[in-house]
Amino acid sequence: MGSLVIKRENEIINAFFDFHIFINSKRVGSISNNSTRQWQLPPGNYTIEAKGGYYVQSQKLKIEIKTDEIKAYKVGSFGKSYINSFLQFKPLYRNFDNKFR
Repeated sequence: MGSLVIKRENEIINAFFDFHIFINSKRVGSISNNSTRQWQLPPGNYTIEAKGGYYVQSQKLKIEIKTDEIKAYKVGSFGKSYINSFLQFKPLYRNFDNKFR
């Protein structure tokens, strides 16, 4: 098995909305402001996406997860206001926390 880790940083825009996480178009959970979630996934190709509130959503990001691999991304708002913002996944390159190993 591999792991997908998604971190949502603390932000003011969209702070009151949970972001819903989708893997291969299936909702697998939500992530609150300033929190981190992890999903165990078998090796394979996946498309991840985040949606929040009524208007905002992320890009559809295609990833490959290998056995014993951890893919980590942060998701956050990109824009100046709720209506004019969208969500964006960015890779996390730092060693974030040993609890995920």
